[in-house]
Amino acid sequence: MIRFSIVKKILFILFFLITTTLSAQELIPFSQKGKYGFKDSLGNVIVTPKYEKYNPTIREGMAIVCLFKKWGAVNAKGHEVIPCKYNRLNPISDDILLAYIGHRPFFLDKNGEPISLENFDEAQDFNNGFASVSKNGKWGFINKKGEIIVPLEYDEVLDFSDTQFKVRKGEEWIFIKKN
Repeated sequence: MIRFSIVKKILFILFFLITTTLSAQELIPFSQKGKYGFKDSLGNVIVTPKYEKYNPTIREGMAIVCLFKKWGAVNAKGHEVIPCKYNRLNPISDDILLAYIGHRPFFLDKNGEPISLENFDEAQDFNNGFASVSKNGKWGFINKKGEIIVPLEYDEVLDFSDTQFKVRKGEEWIFIKKN
C-alpha cells in the first residue's frame, strides 16, 4: 500500500513536470505600449515587447517578428534565432523557412543557416521534404539539403502526392516519382 502511494506521487510529479514543460513552450503574443512580445501558457514573459509586428502563424515553437521593418524569428526559449534582417520571412514549414532579401527567395534552417546558395527567382514553402523553385521562368524542386532533384525546366510544377510530382512542359503534364 505504501509503495503504491509513493509510485502514485512520483507519477503525478512527473506528469506535472512534463505537462508544465510542454505547455511552457507555447508562444502567446501580447502587446504593451504598441510593441509585441510573447508569453508562455503560464503567463511568464518569454520575449519582452519590442517588436513592431508579428506573424500570427506560430509553428514549431517559432514566431516570426518584425523590428525596424525587417523580419526575423524568436523561439520558445525567447532567443532571436534568426536576426531581423529579411524583407520577408515565412513561418517555418517542414523545419525550413522561406526568406527574402529584396525580391530574392532563399531557404534557412531553423537556426538561420542557409540551406542553399542557389539564387532563385521564385520559391514556395517546403512541404513533405520538397520545395518548388524557379529560375528564368522555369520550375523544378529542391530537397531539404538544397539539392535540385527535379531540374528547373518545367513551365509549371505541383507537389501532387506523397510519391509523385506533377509537372508541365508546354501542354503536356507528366508525373515524376519522388525518391
